[in-house]
Amino acid sequence: MSQSIRKEDQHHGREEEIQRRIPEEDVSPRTLRSTTPVFDITSHCLFCSENIPTSDRLTSKRRKLISNVETTEFKDSVLKCARERCDEWGNLVAKRIESAIDLVAAEAKYHCRCAQEFFQCRGENTVGKPADAAREHAFSELCNFLDETDECQYSLSELLELMETVLMVKMDILCNTS
Repeated sequence: MSQSIRKEDQHHGREEEIQRRIPEEDVSPRTLRSTTPVFDITSHCLFCSENIPTSDRLTSKRRKLISNVETTEFKDSVLKCARERCDEWGNLVAKRIESAIDLVAAEAKYHCRCAQEFFQCRGENTVGKPADAAREHAFSELCNFLDETDECQYSLSELLELMETVLMVKMDILCNTS
């Protein structure tokens, strides 16, 4: 009997010693699979993981627009955007869809608004042509010219010629300085 008590005391002493050696801030709380919410690709939004109601009982004002994944390229574009975002939301979405081979076959669903917010990739606007600084400068010079002169009628060819002249002068300045 006394031997079993001694062993328990020795074991208890080791645990205390280990706890003293490990600083409390280094110990991360454990998460169990049973405590994490279950995600079902057919009944939850891919982006926000909210449950998507199947009934039409909600009024149209309270209901979010829902869409089904319809192309196989959708998964690639979501994963690409998740990598570009480099944030917690992107990582969560990537984890949700990486295990699915075909989102179309899995009948995945998402809220249209959530997809819009996700694909904005932190507010960067990548739509359209990139801005051309030289042309913007030439256009502002043309606007200044029109504001400063008293004439009210110009032909398009005159305005185009003036803008091209400003562009040529700007290009000559750039070429001579480099």
